[in-house]
Amino acid sequence: MRLVGRLRPQESSRLVANAKFRQQHELIGHVLTIFVLDAWRTEVKKRTCFDSLEEWASTCPSAEDIEDVARSLVQEYIEGAGIDIFSLEERPAKERDQVRINTMRAMHYLLLYEELSYALNAGDIGCFETILPHWVNIFRATGKHKYGVHTLRFMHSLYFVYPERLRRAIRYNMLVNLSGKPNEFRPVDWLVELLNLYTKVVYGGEGSNYTKARIMVESVLVSIYRSSHANIERNFRLSGLTHKHATKDMRATFETVLEYLKTLCPNAYVAGRTSAYPISNAFTRGAAIISAEWSRRKEQGRQGDLGEELEEAEDDVLDVELSAEDLSVEGVI
Repeated sequence: MRLVGRLRPQESSRLVANAKFRQQHELIGHVLTIFVLDAWRTEVKKRTCFDSLEEWASTCPSAEDIEDVARSLVQEYIEGAGIDIFSLEERPAKERDQVRINTMRAMHYLLLYEELSYALNAGDIGCFETILPHWVNIFRATGKHKYGVHTLRFMHSLYFVYPERLRRAIRYNMLVNLSGKPNEFRPVDWLVELLNLYTKVVYGGEGSNYTKARIMVESVLVSIYRSSHANIERNFRLSGLTHKHATKDMRATFETVLEYLKTLCPNAYVAGRTSAYPISNAFTRGAAIISAEWSRRKEQGRQGDLGEELEEAEDDVLDVELSAEDLSVEGVI
């Protein structure tokens, strides 16, 4: 949360208490950027005598040198196949660096989210399917059991139940890109939620007019309402025609936060360094929960669908608020 306070000094309390989806999405990307830049600086300083990436860039390093540093970051600074983090956790207290372990694990989670976001925006269904099993474990480990069970049911049905032609139809209809622009794909349910928002909230009427009958009658006119408003705004050159988010210029803020991280050295190894809150391994924890449930079902001799125990799980509630800005797609309606 220290990074959150420095990245959003005026909004830190609101981000912790009641953050919207767009705010959390942008914050995750900014925290990941900070960690990655600090990892680059740490590795470059280890290899050369430069204390900053700007000094190293002024020497015009070759493409081979840049690729070599990037390869080292993947293998040595992020939890995964390149490094045995379990052996690092089992080291004696005087040799273990819990802060660096937390950083490697946090970067793993953040990069997994970044990969998921990129796959959805780019419409890369193959990449999306390879990421889903990891998110099943994370959902189960964090208590979002219904999300985890439903996702597992979907993957099982997609690969082992549905015929090939149905699989193809499902894969081609997971995402929609009504704008036709690159990296403008959106999940189908987001478009449905946007239509529901306009139908029930924006154009649903007020007071005595806010009735089920009125909503049903005017639901077919949502596209006409939106088109009329867009024409008026376009003809009178009014701002705010869409909810497309402009990219924020965070360079000055990043420089300030990176200077602050020089005092913490989250990506550098410091023997004996401790942390008040070690980050747990959500992948092994989630897999253990799934394995334990499966073993219990086998012992009880129970057969049936993977989601049979959904009613026994507690309700999962989204703890973020989705607004029209979050759900809207430029040029859709």
